[in-house]
Parts: sequence; C-alpha cells; structure tokens
Amino acid sequence: MRHQFIPFVIKSAARKYKIEPKINISYSEAVQQFIDENSDTLAKYDPHKWRWDKFYNEQCDLWYKNNENIINLIFDRSCTPKPGEKPFMSLEGFSSFLKTIELSNSIDENQVGKYFNLAMSIVVNEIGSDNHTKMRNKLEFFEAVSRLVDESGLPFQMDGIQ
Repeated sequence: MRHQFIPFVIKSAARKYKIEPKINISYSEAVQQFIDENSDTLAKYDPHKWRWDKFYNEQCDLWYKNNENIINLIFDRSCTPKPGEKPFMSLEGFSSFLKTIELSNSIDENQVGKYFNLAMSIVVNEIGSDNHTKMRNKLEFFEAVSRLVDESGLPFQMDGIQ
C-alpha cells in the first residue's frame, strides 16, 4: 500500500547506508543519500506525465464525450456496490472486466494493478479507510482502461477517432 512506502524507504536507506556498512550517520542522512542516489529512477514514475502526454487531449475528450453513455453502462455493470453504498469498482472487478473483453490476453497481469492504481485519485486517509482500493469515478475507470490499451499496443479506433 502507498502509506507503507515511507517506512519502506526509511528502512531501505538505513540498511544500505547505516546498518550494513556500520557507518554512524543519522537516519535522515541515510534517507537523503538514498534519495540522491535514486532520484533518476524515482523520477521515471510520474503518473501525470502520461496523463498530459496522452490522456488530456482533444481526441480523448471527444471520444469520451461521444461514448460517455457506454462507459457509464460498463462501469455500472462492472461495479460491486454493497447495499446503501455508492457504486465502486475493485481491482478484482476491474480484472474481471478485462477478462470479459479479452484485453487481459494482450497484457501482463501485473500491469493491471499498476494501471488501476495509477488511475486512482489520491486519498488523504489511506490508513483509516479503504477508499484507495475502490474506483468510484467513471473517469478513473476510463483512464485505467486507456492506460492499458496504450500499454498493450493494440490499435484503437472508434467512430473515426483514433
């Protein structure tokens, strides 16, 4: 989970720069050294770069507006709401949807969770709630499917819009 990322970074930095080499530096210095050495690698994982390069454009906007009813219908049918709760799509529901449309045949199963999470909005309280595991927004669903179609390399065309 994302809220466990910071403790992971601290423990990794401490092990690599403080404990195993047995150097007497503070934890903050170890973390700073870890970030300095890995900043290029960490910078590659910017979820917004894909959005600005491939998702926030007029073609996607037109396609989404032209097919909004279909997307809403697919999202609503794929959701697994509990009584009295707003509809949401879980990772399992998303994977099931991809298997139904046979898109999962052309992509790695590990990529499904990655793109599901990249499409999700940030949730402030990830520890006290499970909202970070629920896709409640149809635009998030559209983004996740778009990321997977883009990753799969499948040609995509509908209604003359590629």
